[in-house]
Amino acid sequence: MAPDVTVQSGQATLRTGFPPGVQDIVLAVKRNDDAPCQQPIGWKRVRLDVQNNGDYTIDENDWQPFAATRSINVVRGGSPALAPAYVAYFKDGMKNLAYLGHASGTTGCYGALPSGEGGVHLGFAVSSFDVSESSSQRFIVLKDTGGDDWTVDVPAPWPDGALTVSGTTVSLSYPNALSYVLQASGFLKDAQTQQPLLLYATFFPGSGTTHYTPPDAGSVLGYTLTAADAYIVTAAAVVRGNAPSSEVLLDTGRMPSESALRGIDIAVAVADVGQRD
Repeated sequence: MAPDVTVQSGQATLRTGFPPGVQDIVLAVKRNDDAPCQQPIGWKRVRLDVQNNGDYTIDENDWQPFAATRSINVVRGGSPALAPAYVAYFKDGMKNLAYLGHASGTTGCYGALPSGEGGVHLGFAVSSFDVSESSSQRFIVLKDTGGDDWTVDVPAPWPDGALTVSGTTVSLSYPNALSYVLQASGFLKDAQTQQPLLLYATFFPGSGTTHYTPPDAGSVLGYTLTAADAYIVTAAAVVRGNAPSSEVLLDTGRMPSESALRGIDIAVAVADVGQRD
């Protein structure tokens, strides 16, 4: 994603972190003012063969106005940390997102490209706050806005006592969670070396509180399971989970494809809890 840069006298110089190689790059221009909506002006697509330390000149030709200015409205969802919300554009042939606009506080706007351009208008919002010295929470929202107005519905915080550890059992109770993704340290060790092992688990709750205990399969899989004096548990409660492809959920080291992002609507509430010696 290209950084913000001020255009003066029709010119601007910027440095970006685009990955090397041939790629499409979408540039967007907006008014630089203090209003919640920094009015989108226009956009341009260029194809560059990006090389390390290369210099590139983008001329004034072929800039186009945005098809529309769309609103962004952030609903706090009970979180004490207001989520910064952004909308970016991505299309196959690009290697990075193109920044189109953001919400400053609870309101903002972005410039939508014409529908005939294809691609995905990807809205994303992330916020976090510390609950105590040993626990914190994060909220992640990804949404294919379709180039329309976007209301960002941030998940509510985890209730008090909704993520607890007792012995080797983790108890979770997030309202209306569709699934949980769990990562934990301090419970498993390699049976031979006694080196710590990370625990990963994905499971689908019924109603109410869900209890998870790692399986006692160490004799087969080569680990020991013990109640930890020190541990760190990260639990992600998936509140909305419409992802057309698992590609977008995997850390592949590259941008997902356009088809993997199209139609995506994900909201996740993440809680961390730890206990140290």
